[in-house]
Formats: sequence, C-alpha cells, structure tokens
Amino acid sequence: MSFENKQSPAEGATVSGAHGVGRPAVGALWRGALPLMGLGFLSLGSPLEAGTTVHFGTVTAINGPAGLDLTGAIAYAVNFGSNDPDLVVNGVTFSPDTIPLVGAYFVGPNHESPWKVGPEFGDSESDNNLEKIYQDIRWANAEAGQQLEAHFAVTPGETYKIQLLVSENTQSYRHWDIEVEGALSVDEFTSLGRTGWRYQPHVGIVFQQQITATDDTLDIIMGNLGGVVVPGGDPNPLWQGLTLEHIVAGPDDSDGDGLPDAWELTYFGELGQTYADDTDGDGLSNGAELVLLTNPSQLDTDGDGLADGLEDNTLGTNARIADTDGDGLSD
Repeated sequence: MSFENKQSPAEGATVSGAHGVGRPAVGALWRGALPLMGLGFLSLGSPLEAGTTVHFGTVTAINGPAGLDLTGAIAYAVNFGSNDPDLVVNGVTFSPDTIPLVGAYFVGPNHESPWKVGPEFGDSESDNNLEKIYQDIRWANAEAGQQLEAHFAVTPGETYKIQLLVSENTQSYRHWDIEVEGALSVDEFTSLGRTGWRYQPHVGIVFQQQITATDDTLDIIMGNLGGVVVPGGDPNPLWQGLTLEHIVAGPDDSDGDGLPDAWELTYFGELGQTYADDTDGDGLSNGAELVLLTNPSQLDTDGDGLADGLEDNTLGTNARIADTDGDGLSD
C-alpha cells in the first residue's frame, strides 16, 4: 500500500462523519449523492495537516436539485434570500426567512442579494429556483463575534434530518465550524465544501445530518466554535438555504430509521440495523455508507488497505476507488 496526497475524485464527491446519514434523492434509491463528472479538486498540503474534519453528517457537492433529499416529510424549507418570493424545488416550497415561520427562529445579521453569481444547474424550473436560492446569502461577521443560527421546535425522541445549502462564487478560502445540538459536527467547513475542494460554476454544497432530538428545540450554529483553528482566509460563515425533514416511517422505510428497506435487506438481510450503527467498524455509520455508496458490511470497500471512515472523514479520498486520482498508485 502506498500513500499519496489526494483529494476527493470526480465522482462521489462526498465527505462524511461517523454518524452522517441521508436518504437518497428522487429516483435514486440508495444511489447516494449525484456523481459529479468533471468536478476537480486541489491538493493543498498533506491531508494530515489541519483542515476540514467531519465529525457528524456528510458534506456533499451537488450539481442540481437531484442532489438534495426533498422526498420526505419536509417540516421547513428556508431560503435566506430576503427579496425572493416562495421558490419551488422538486415540489418543495422554499420560503424566504423574512416571512415568520411558526416554530422557527433565525439569526442572520447580514445579507447580500444578489451575492455576485450563483451556480448554473440547468434550465428547468427547479434548476432555476435552486440557482436563485444559492445566489443570495446571509452571513455573520466573525471578528465582531457574530454567528449564524437556526432554532426549530421539535419533538423529543423524534428523528430529523438537516440540509444546509452553501455555495461559493469564486476560488476562495472561507472557513468556519458547524455545530448541531451543542456538538461540533464539522471543524473548518469551507464555502467550497472542505479544504482542498476547488470552485466549479455548476456546483453547490450541502451539509446533511440526521439526529434524534433530546429536547424540544433543535439548534444549529455556524461560526468560530472551537476545534482546530486554521489561520488565513475569511472566517465569516454564510448560508443560502436550509431544510429540516421529520424522519417518519413510509413505504420505502417501514421502520422510519432513514435507511431504505431495500438497502438494508440487500446488505444485512434484515431490518434490525439503524442509521447510527457502524456495523462493519470502519468509522462510518450505516447512514453515511448509504450516502457514500460504500459497503456497510465491509471495512474497506475498495480494498486499498484504508478503512472507509479514514478515507472519507480525514484523507478526503474516495472509499469506492482504490486509486482516487488515477495515477496508477493506490491511495
């Protein structure tokens, strides 16, 4: 086994934490994140140097509405563009945060509309509306101690899935932390997804996390929240959209655990596993393996000698491809 300085490949551009999970997008039962053909990345120093670390959830690059999970019981869909009307994406209505939403409270001190140029996804109504959502930003001044916050009324013991939408408009290094329910989910998240990912005009970023509520308020905070501090760049957090889904049982997920029944039966032969279980002990939860298209019953899906969790959480290589950058050497 050899080791190289590599970043995520052209397809499967996703990074996850041990407890990351997400149900697949429309028409993509356990297909995971939409493959991004031609999406390139930069290598910025050793992958063992301080950079993005995903503790919980997944960070995914998408190139259109199909990369979002909008098929479940969406409790909230928020557009942080103050001057936009309601915008419908794949049947889900994103409402501007200037309209009061019952049970929701946001902190977004500053606003830019439009914020230069948004990504280009296509020509459908959903494509165009998602482009508009990704165009405006709410942001916070880190030097002034500001943060971005979202707080939702939820039912204790019930499970919810968060999707945060972020997009960059240039090759820039903006970086901050994401905290969910008081725990650091992503350390040094960037507006391009993670350290080393490169700007592409047809790409948006989604942070996704599934969590079971322990009290009656679900809290999401972005800012300088601890962990490893990487100097340089722009530390001001920004976001463009957000969804909160209530995970409930349905025809494709009879036990309401966020794992499609067909996927569980294929890999485990029964429905006893949960999204938080790490059945194969590779450092990825079953939910993360669902999103990443890795094998939840194998420690090392691509057989390159590196555990799936090490590749996706820390190294930034593709756990499904033994030679991520195609140079003839294994990861």
